[in-house]
Order: sequence, then structure tokens, then C-alpha cells
Amino acid sequence: MKENALRNARVILLHLPWLALLGWFSSVAWFLCDDAFISFRYVRNLLKGHGLVFNPGEYVEGYSNFLWVLELVAIWWALDVAPEDAAPWLSVAFTAGTIAAMMWWIARLPLLCHRGLVAWMTQGLVCASATFAVWTSGGGLETRQFTFFIVLAVVCLSLYRDSRRGLLVASLSLAAAALTRPEGPLLAALCFGWFVIQRMADTGRLNPDWRRLICLAAPFVILVGAHFLWRYSYYGEWLPNTYYAKHVRPWYESGFRYLWSAVLETGLYLLIPLAAVAMRNRWRASQDGIWALALLLVGVHMAYVMRIGGDHFEYRPLDFYWSLLLTSA
Repeated sequence: MKENALRNARVILLHLPWLALLGWFSSVAWFLCDDAFISFRYVRNLLKGHGLVFNPGEYVEGYSNFLWVLELVAIWWALDVAPEDAAPWLSVAFTAGTIAAMMWWIARLPLLCHRGLVAWMTQGLVCASATFAVWTSGGGLETRQFTFFIVLAVVCLSLYRDSRRGLLVASLSLAAAALTRPEGPLLAALCFGWFVIQRMADTGRLNPDWRRLICLAAPFVILVGAHFLWRYSYYGEWLPNTYYAKHVRPWYESGFRYLWSAVLETGLYLLIPLAAVAMRNRWRASQDGIWALALLLVGVHMAYVMRIGGDHFEYRPLDFYWSLLLTSA
């Protein structure tokens, strides 16, 4: 018992400087952006009895973060904390959850050598990232919440894909991600496709494991499908108004510049090749394609970001990249 306590204390002391560094970076970058106040207004109008609207009587879905809005409503109603005060700290909580999920992943992933050193280095790289620090408070937006749910889903698929409970948590996490940001269903579809192929490799059979696939996909389909039906019945549209207002045509020229800047500034030119090498080595060692899932999510999402033209904030749509790539690289 005493040895375990000493070991745990040593681990905490080793990681504290990185957490302190992230805390300092985050305090410097703490902000609220104007876009967040769109969601805040929907929160206020719902609590005032006007419904989930920006202007009373006008049923237009001007937000694209349904679950985030509902969470802020619940916090204001239950704790009497206004959204502009609650949102940054809610983002901090999801940051802590993201780091905890990464550390759990490293601690439990089979065939991983030098776990303590890998965990220490991974946390150091994450906490020393200025971009990761910017979205720790989130600017009042749902960015870090989306990252947490994607990372949690990947961790569950990596460690617990043989367990129905693990598949349920992965499915609920992907559903929460889809209710948080519009690209959630795209990433969920990639996870489902990867799961089918990985299960074939695990079992040595060419037929999909339909029972486990249904366990993974059914909760997601039910929850996200219910949201689409509710949206259509409430707003009269299948997609949020932000899609119709912004998606005039693909903006590849803008998206390319945005991604190229991210590649140069955040070290993606190193992280992606290193993750690819790790993917190859792990597949050769155990036919485990978990790093292939991480690269698949990042690669397809980059194509999506290039199509929509990027974003005017600091690499906000790419936030989940660092957690997946730094852990795998």
C-alpha cells in the first residue's frame, strides 16, 4: 500500500509542472468570442419561455451546437450561473476529461512500452501547445467538448471493442459529438466503418460482426435520428440555418491556406508521418488498427475542412487532432 501511494505521488509530482504550464497558458488566452453569444441568447430565450429561438416568434436554428446549448440551459436553471460565466469553466472541465482519457488510453493500451515516459511526454506536448491552451477556456464555444467526446469514443473502441458496455459508451460519445458539432455524424460513420474492418481482423472472418455493429450503431442512430426529427418538426428544416447561410459553394482555396498554415504552425508535418509509422508498426505487431482510426478521422476531417474553407478562429475545427495524434505518435 505504501509503495503504491509513493508511486502515485511520484507520478502526480512529475505531471504537475505540465498542468501548471497549461493553466498559465490558458489564463493568458482566456477569452469569450462574439459567436458564443449567439448560443447564449438561445439559452436565455428558452429559459424565458420563448422557446429555442434567437428572436421570439422566429423559429430559426441559428446555432449548430444543440447539446452545448442544452447544457448551458441546465446549468443556469439548476445552479443560477449565466452562460457567459459557465461556458468557459465547462470547457475547462472537458479539457480535464480529455487529458484524463488520453492518460487512461496510454495506461491501458496493450503492447505499449515505457508507459510512464510516453504518458509524461504526451502530456507535456499537449500542455505546451498554445493552440490547445487557447481552446481550454473555449471562448465560450463547444470546441473542447467535441474533442472530449471524439477522444472518449476512440479510447473505448481501442480498449473495449469486445465489451458491449464499451461499445455503448463509444456510441453515446459519438452521438454526443454529433449533437455538439455538425461534422459529428461524418466522424461517427468513419468509426463504424473502421470497426467493421477491425472486427474482421480480430476474428479472422470476412463476415461483419453484425451483433456488435448494431450494439455500436443503434444508440447513435436513435439519438441522432430523434434530433433530426425534432429539428424538422420545430424549425421546418433538416439542417441548421448556419448550413444554408454559409455553404454557398466549396471553398477549397481558403481551406487549403487554412490547413497549410495549421500544418506549418502546429507541427502536423511531423505528427502525421510519426502517427503513420506508429500505425504500421502496431499493425505488424498485433493487427491492431487503432492508429489507423486516428489517422482516418484526421485525414477525412482535413478534407472536410478544406471543402468548407476553414475557420476564422485559431484552428478551432482541428482541436481533436492534437489529442489523437500526440497519443499515437
